[in-house]
Amino acid sequence: MNRISLLLFLVLFACHKCFAETNEFVLSVGELPNKAHLAFANSLIPIFNDLYPEKKIRIQSYPFARSIQSVMSGDADAHMPLFRSDIQEQNLEFSYSTRSYSEVVLVIYSNKQNPITKEKLKEAKLVLKEQLMRKNFSQALIKKLQPLLNKNFDSVIELRRALKLQMSEAEFANYADALIRGAYPFDVGTLLLGKEIFSFPISLQSSMESTLKMVDSRRLDAAILTQDGGDKLVRSLKLKNIHRSLYSIPSVYFVVAKNEKGKNADAILKKVIDEMHRRGNFEKLTAGIHETSKYNDWQP
Repeated sequence: MNRISLLLFLVLFACHKCFAETNEFVLSVGELPNKAHLAFANSLIPIFNDLYPEKKIRIQSYPFARSIQSVMSGDADAHMPLFRSDIQEQNLEFSYSTRSYSEVVLVIYSNKQNPITKEKLKEAKLVLKEQLMRKNFSQALIKKLQPLLNKNFDSVIELRRALKLQMSEAEFANYADALIRGAYPFDVGTLLLGKEIFSFPISLQSSMESTLKMVDSRRLDAAILTQDGGDKLVRSLKLKNIHRSLYSIPSVYFVVAKNEKGKNADAILKKVIDEMHRRGNFEKLTAGIHETSKYNDWQP
């Protein structure tokens, strides 16, 4: 291929890519045990087609973390679902959509021998304790972090920023997550991504069943899970060592990028959701996402 042909090919490829980007709206759905979010995403297609006949909407489904990352990398226009987090939006790498489309009841499942409430999780500070760090980290690293030792940090973001100022890029990449987990007194898991959505350290677990079994056997201090999914498993598995406590009832949103593409995606989603309300079918299409938006106060 000569230089002129190669240049022509690149120009045509770029034009095709631009055309595809402006004429296709990609909605990425995070994989969850609850398939109702994917069903709701598919219900948007006919309304989207009516409002934007010049565009094509494509629904894709990926593991949760990859789905959100696809928005930040520009491969998707929006992700769903995600509840509004404890962290202020200005400190997140993405934005929430203007319109929410559901509510979800989040429950803290802990062990009866050590019941954990939202107040306990919020009041607990992140503290780098030298005595505990000696077991897992070099003396050189501990010395470098000396200005941070035994100080109280209120959130993951606050501690992460402080660590970044004291450590090299390589050290931060290799040790920051472990240091943050070790600084918090509770080992908390969830299936609902994930990293820095909560103000305290939380780990992403592989399945709801294994997570609840870990809490029941005290291999995990607590788990924050959806009420409808968690309660069904507590009952079916006959877990008797579980303590329940309300965490929150947040609204559920789409996720868009913090750029012009994200603003355009948000405007499109707002128009689609508003049209669903105007047609009177919003409640019908969202009714099956979660069984209830009210907390059921009971104990196993």
